[in-house]
Amino acid sequence: MKSYLQNVLANAPCDYAEFRYQEFTSTLLVFDGDGLKDVALNSARGGFVRALVNGQFGVASFEDLDRAAEYLEKAVSLAKVKAGSFGGFAPAEVNVDDVEIDVPRPAHRVDLDEKVAVVSKYNDILLGHDRIPSTDTRYRDSHDYRVFVNTEGTAVSVKTPRLGLSLRPLASEGGVVQMAINNYGGIIGFDHVLGREAEVEELAVRAASLLDAEPVTGGTYDVVADPVLTGIFAHEAFGHTAEADDAAQDEKLREIMTLGRRFGSEILSIVDDATYEGHNGYVPYDDEGLRGRKKYLIKEGVLTGLLHDRETATRMAVEPTGNARALDYRHPPLVRMTSTYIEPGDISFDEMVASVPRGIYARRAKGGTGGETFTFTAEDGFLIENGKLTKHLRDLKLQGNLFRTLENIVAVANDFVMPEEGMGGCGKGGQSPLPVSCGGPHMLVKNVQIGGR
Repeated sequence: MKSYLQNVLANAPCDYAEFRYQEFTSTLLVFDGDGLKDVALNSARGGFVRALVNGQFGVASFEDLDRAAEYLEKAVSLAKVKAGSFGGFAPAEVNVDDVEIDVPRPAHRVDLDEKVAVVSKYNDILLGHDRIPSTDTRYRDSHDYRVFVNTEGTAVSVKTPRLGLSLRPLASEGGVVQMAINNYGGIIGFDHVLGREAEVEELAVRAASLLDAEPVTGGTYDVVADPVLTGIFAHEAFGHTAEADDAAQDEKLREIMTLGRRFGSEILSIVDDATYEGHNGYVPYDDEGLRGRKKYLIKEGVLTGLLHDRETATRMAVEPTGNARALDYRHPPLVRMTSTYIEPGDISFDEMVASVPRGIYARRAKGGTGGETFTFTAEDGFLIENGKLTKHLRDLKLQGNLFRTLENIVAVANDFVMPEEGMGGCGKGGQSPLPVSCGGPHMLVKNVQIGGR
């Protein structure tokens, strides 16, 4: 495949050109309170070509590989319609490699009947609890084969097996509905999700316990966030702000995101790490053929980097970071995160809680929106009184401003966790769900606004 596409590019009549080619298969299972609701087996293959002529890009996607040369010509013709302002990519590494990520018993080689039996068993366990009348249980696995070649000599391929299982029991009583979530998955084999019966039982009990929890009283609290919420904050609130395609076009944001600017204390370091294996954010090569790497965005409180593809890096006169990612061959690559996390500190969780006279311990995440102003919904939490966890709380919405929150992170624990991924992913520019990961340790944040009664 690489040789074929390289031959097509050999005499490309343009300043630069690249091909991305992809083959993927996937299985989707959806269960609810009535049992198996949907089964979808999908497969597709196709390519995407990008050509640069006189400062302007032309692009085309296609599914007939035999017509790759024809679509290269179309991309070149589109680029010639109007001259552009892009002077060409700055020099970048040239990579030639083939990566096949190996996991024990990859899910795409497991019989459908076995997948249905395992997921159905877990769904039945959840429905066996008398306070859980319904569920939202979803399973997906995929096998993704990607090839990238360009006129500079880069030629890489990556084969990636993924699996995701999301269990969401819906507990209901007296008109109150609550949901708990367990996620499993990443770049792992099928056997990873076997033998989880006890954990699923605990999940059912956890969902039912939310019905008995006390709705939180809204106000401003010191908040201990668990590793799931820490990761969501790192990704949704800060990570998207650090994606340089916005800063490259927004002068005001570019002034805010000036390298060397202090955003927090010395205890705070935020990383985007494409080399974190086993999770969905592991990206050996991005969709521009650049090697994945670990990048500090904030180190010891100071902004040290942004995330770039080759275009934003060229426009801003910095090195690309290997963060060009496309959902599939039908889309152009955008600047996207990989595995984004806050690095651990040196205080224990117990010491952190003990330092809080009055506050909230918030756990897990059920959703939210990010950016400079963020809102995250926690699954549940506990009131902290005199350094001890007391009342069980529900209906917690954490709200705040990104930059004030960064300044208000006053402690980072030593208990780093990268939570498993389920069915979710990152959305941007109409491309969702892109596989990513996020995590971190417990962290203590002063003066967080909590929405509630």
